[in-house]
Amino acid sequence: MMTSTVMVLVYPEEQIADEVMDTIKDLQAKGLLEIEDACVVIKDPQNKVKIHQSHNIPLLAAAGGAVLGTLVGLIFAAPYVGAVVGVTAGVMGGALADVGIDDGFMMNVGHEMKAGNSALFLLLHHITIDKAIPELAKHGGKILHTSFSRVQEERVKKIFNSSVQHP
Repeated sequence: MMTSTVMVLVYPEEQIADEVMDTIKDLQAKGLLEIEDACVVIKDPQNKVKIHQSHNIPLLAAAGGAVLGTLVGLIFAAPYVGAVVGVTAGVMGGALADVGIDDGFMMNVGHEMKAGNSALFLLLHHITIDKAIPELAKHGGKILHTSFSRVQEERVKKIFNSSVQHP
């Protein structure tokens, strides 16, 4: 059984974490990493912490519920009723499902950040370190936390430190 890896990267400006998300999507398209969850946390100039989820779980569950409900409805000759019941069940189930990165952990990190900073929280199913990390490191930032092994974490930090952009 493969275990997931958590990575938390902190950036000195709000928009950088969003820019890194674009890089993450490119890396995922190339098969260099696979994310289970990704969240951007921003601490605005008024010190308010905001979490931006990359996946809308209730919406995904509602879509799945609609499809399943329609199929069940077809069996009982009432596809619209089945779709409505499926959407309702999907939304309720999706809202109750708390999967991915713990919101409390993200809020705690967000409260510790400086105003104007952003953080990217990644729950990775797979990552090709020697190819994906240099691409992430191009954006700068600081590795705040990982669940890599000690050897892997040292390797990742070394890549990040050697890629730091100096003005």
